[in-house]
Amino acid sequence: MNTTRAFIVLIACIVGCDRPDSSNQSVDDYIAGWGEMGMMLPDAAQVKVFRDNFDSAHGSLRKALSHADDSVRMRAAYVIGEIGDTAKPAGEDLLARLIEESDELVRIYIVDALNAVGYKTDETIAVLSERYVALDGSNVPPNDDHSYAEVDEKIKIASALYSLADTESKTEYYDFVIQWLDPPDDGLNGELLDGYWERRWIAVNSLERMPSATGAIPKLESLQAEAGAKLWVNVHVPRVLGVLRQNAR
Repeated sequence: MNTTRAFIVLIACIVGCDRPDSSNQSVDDYIAGWGEMGMMLPDAAQVKVFRDNFDSAHGSLRKALSHADDSVRMRAAYVIGEIGDTAKPAGEDLLARLIEESDELVRIYIVDALNAVGYKTDETIAVLSERYVALDGSNVPPNDDHSYAEVDEKIKIASALYSLADTESKTEYYDFVIQWLDPPDDGLNGELLDGYWERRWIAVNSLERMPSATGAIPKLESLQAEAGAKLWVNVHVPRVLGVLRQNAR
């Protein structure tokens, strides 16, 4: 999938927008259209249909996770993640797909979904931990096609492991995610600076799946007030701060 990072940025503006009522569609009708959605993700109304009918929709979602079209697999993982705890029975399907998945964007959505449904089996932790160790965690320039780098996937996996792994391991994963919230070094410039900002974007959005990581609040507040911050900071940081502050009460 030659999906660009712009895909995800645009989705932040698209999801939740008013759309024609399609509540009479079946889950299989929705899935049949997932490969033709362009840069959109299933909206809240569509996710609600899957949530309200999860027991009967589970089999269709399982098949969608193995679809030949990686954009369909991605949307299946997204919907499962948006359903949340109710979709925990799909955790086994997600993990099996993760082990085989070759597309980095689909893997990222699967990792997010495993985190969202709380599928914390020993096998899940082992698979994620092995992948975390194998991935390069260094900052790199953006890829020419704007696809994700290994470090981006590693940030997402660290976020999931922070939520799913035992308490003794949490500090390492927490530290790996929040290090990207720090301002760039004065000597960082050019493509490496561009890459660092991409890591920061991934880290901020990963924190939304880490609601107990309330220690990140001051760093997010500093990022929000940082001179020269990217425009996305004004959109994503307040949303993530809202999640963390709610949990800190």
